[in-house]
Amino acid sequence: MCKYRVQAYDPFGFKKLKDVWDKLYEGKDMTYFQSYDWYEIINSMIPLKGEVLYLVVSNGLQPILIAPLWILRRTFGFINKKGCYFFGRGGYTDYLNFIYKSFDPLALDAIFVYVRTNYGISRYFLECMPEYSASYQYIVRTKTVVKIHQSILC
Repeated sequence: MCKYRVQAYDPFGFKKLKDVWDKLYEGKDMTYFQSYDWYEIINSMIPLKGEVLYLVVSNGLQPILIAPLWILRRTFGFINKKGCYFFGRGGYTDYLNFIYKSFDPLALDAIFVYVRTNYGISRYFLECMPEYSASYQYIVRTKTVVKIHQSILC
């Protein structure tokens, strides 16, 4: 049986992820907007509210998924409800997604459990996900763990 482990990195620990990120970015669902280079740019624009996290899921010793997330513990403004968002939303991106070479649904489930356990958040606003991606298809098909909320930004 595989054991999934989630490790959190804040924006200051982002540079430690470059090698892992570049390997996972080779996946067929990835666009430029999941690249390390893109996140290096937006990492310099950390929002004043909420918490930015890069959650890395490993299966044993092998990292298999990175979730760049912005967590809001309180609602503020018109469109920023309490919940979990992709970091980079509202910017100049075509698509937002998790970073993975080969999609593993149990890795995504580990992210949802981690966020619920550590932040008490079970509401996700996963905007601008490419509909062809395996992660989007999994979320739409299961709908038991997370709800996708549409945004006026896309």
